[in-house]
Amino acid sequence: MSGRSDQPRLVEDAAGFRLTFGALLSVVVLSEVLSEVLSEVLACAFCALGWVAFIVFGTMYYLVPRMWNRPAMWSTRLIGWHYWIATIGIVLYITAMWVSGIMQGLMWRAYDELGFLQYSFVETVAAMHPFYLIRLLGGVFFLSGGLIMAYNMWRTVRGEPEAAADAARHAVAA
Repeated sequence: MSGRSDQPRLVEDAAGFRLTFGALLSVVVLSEVLSEVLSEVLACAFCALGWVAFIVFGTMYYLVPRMWNRPAMWSTRLIGWHYWIATIGIVLYITAMWVSGIMQGLMWRAYDELGFLQYSFVETVAAMHPFYLIRLLGGVFFLSGGLIMAYNMWRTVRGEPEAAADAARHAVAA
């Protein structure tokens, strides 16, 4: 029975995953005051969502040409556009959540001279309105990147190479 087991590789991958996210989470948990006011559970969940989404994107870009016996994706340029638009979207979304979580937590910890909360729940929600708009913009960017990916995959499945499509467009224009 010679051969290498896949189990050590699985353990290495799991350890790498734990170290990556463990390091990120330890930075957040480091400060007690910030960990009390951050909406860290949601922000970390959306960090992980972005990470998982990009793993899925990469997997799809790898599998689609192989499933339809194509040499490559229809356009590597569109892959780059998808990457950067989706990255900007997820960064906007996560940053808006973190900043609004800190702001909301600090507003809930503010007391007046009589010991009552200085801001009502409605005031904290109203103060977070710009961050909701930033989250909307981030979501639109992320969705736009996904639509670019879907278009690129559709063209890949159709089987027309990008160079042939460009040549056909130039021939029609001439």
